[in-house]
Amino acid sequence: VTEANLSDASCFWTIEHQDASTREKNKHFVRAIAALMSSHPDLIVHVHCETSTPVIAPVMLAAHFELSPTEANAVMERLAMMRTKALMGALIAAGVADSVVVGTYSSGAARDAVTICARAPAW
Repeated sequence: VTEANLSDASCFWTIEHQDASTREKNKHFVRAIAALMSSHPDLIVHVHCETSTPVIAPVMLAAHFELSPTEANAVMERLAMMRTKALMGALIAAGVADSVVVGTYSSGAARDAVTICARAPAW
């Protein structure tokens, strides 16, 4: 996906991807995690999203956050936060109790990544 074919900045973080195949994979993944959590209600699901930091952030994304594209680390930190919130929201919408969904995020990674971990509360 290039910035030129994005309809708005939320395309950078929504699980409702513009590509139908990717959108369905995202929904399938969320449903699978929700099913796992339904059968193991004693677990906590931890969502962690991280972003890389380019030299210049995408213009549309920077503008959405009211930042300059040269403030790439701040832009990408906010993107990681929005991706975390979007995935947490999707899990809650799929039936996972909001009390067992936690999220963290960071920027400056070698690549963009999402990590989901189901764990015992005391872990």
